[in-house]
Amino acid sequence: MSGSPVSKSLVLVVGAGVGPEANLPTGMELKEKISEALDIKYDDYRPIGGDLEIHEAFRHLAGLTGTGWQDIGPFIRSSWFIRDAMPLAISIDHFIDAHRGDKNIALCGKLAST
Repeated sequence: MSGSPVSKSLVLVVGAGVGPEANLPTGMELKEKISEALDIKYDDYRPIGGDLEIHEAFRHLAGLTGTGWQDIGPFIRSSWFIRDAMPLAISIDHFIDAHRGDKNIALCGKLAST
């Protein structure tokens, strides 16, 4: 293997308390960000609140059913469920784990966490 460059990676694992020092949100700030992102509202079928990229992701995922009908209702209901629960949840990870049988909860929570 002479002559081949060696690539090294560094992975840092940090605790939850490092947030502000590393310019990362605290747990409370992350829960608020998730709630705001999933507070998708509509006016005459146009999204006017929440994260519009998440709304578009829902439309894309609903369109993959092959039926031609884009029913994003299940995603919206899961989003609102997470939005309403975040103030009382320990964390988004804990909430997703507590609802591990619900694939829409996992999807919506992960979309809003990025």
